[in-house]
Amino acid sequence: MKGWRSPVLALLPLALGLGGYWLYWSGKADDFGSAVASVVGQQPDMRGFPYSLRADLPTLALDYGDAASLSVRAGQTEISTGPFGSSIAVITVADAGVEAALGGLPGLSIEMGSAFAQASLRYSNQIDRLSLVAEQAQLSSPLFARPVGAAGLEVHIRETPNAEPAAGATAPAQAEARVSGTFRFAEDLVLGAVLPLTVTDDGPLDSLAGWRDGGTVEIDGGLLSGTDGAALAGFDATVAALPGGRMAVGGTLTTDCPLTVSWLLGGGARPDEEFRRRLPAKFALGGTLDAPTLRELDTPSGGLARNREPPCPDLRR
Repeated sequence: MKGWRSPVLALLPLALGLGGYWLYWSGKADDFGSAVASVVGQQPDMRGFPYSLRADLPTLALDYGDAASLSVRAGQTEISTGPFGSSIAVITVADAGVEAALGGLPGLSIEMGSAFAQASLRYSNQIDRLSLVAEQAQLSSPLFARPVGAAGLEVHIRETPNAEPAAGATAPAQAEARVSGTFRFAEDLVLGAVLPLTVTDDGPLDSLAGWRDGGTVEIDGGLLSGTDGAALAGFDATVAALPGGRMAVGGTLTTDCPLTVSWLLGGGARPDEEFRRRLPAKFALGGTLDAPTLRELDTPSGGLARNREPPCPDLRR
């Protein structure tokens, strides 16, 4: 008898522990599945034992908001989190589309087709972090003359509620975002961009329609580059709403490649080839997002040194 009792007794605590953890995981899975169902309107299939909670959905359809609206459509979707009260949810989707609009301003549509896309969300009583990463996407908006292709698209957002009154002309920051990727605006125009964004308003963004009255988007440290990552221009700008839905822009831009930038933003002639200036040129940026204007400021060039300085980025690839 002793021969089988000893191993059974030795394994009993492990069996009880596994059984208890299974009951714990099952309860958490039921809770997480119910929470997902309350948002998306359908009960998911749960899996992931023992390391995670994974809710599988054959399709996803989600509509949120009115003045600020968000619509999500996707095929096969997985929503996962940890079993120990994690506030992070990771969403992996295929064949996804997102449409967003803010208070009657021009909206944005993102189509990700069958390419891989993943989102993660950390949420308490606000969005602590929302991140979207997509291998390939297509962006459409009334602000664009044609759909814009995006590769390596990353979007990161967090809310930073601030009810303090403005200390200056700019209202307090209420949210921060960072957008980056390589964007194809036309067959012969590909541009890399990194946009650090701060959304300002006089109060927390619980009524986004009111953002148009005094709210701005601040871009501090924006960067434009070629497809090889070589810097083209750095800029700081303020974007604000105008009546009728257009967006005014004002700021400064610095570049070693003024002819390329003048063609890109100001409508000048496209240079066949341009070499970097020894000293950067500075521009005042104005107009609107759909029709920006550039005014070159009086800055020394340092003298031209063709074929001695590095070439400017080729945006035709």
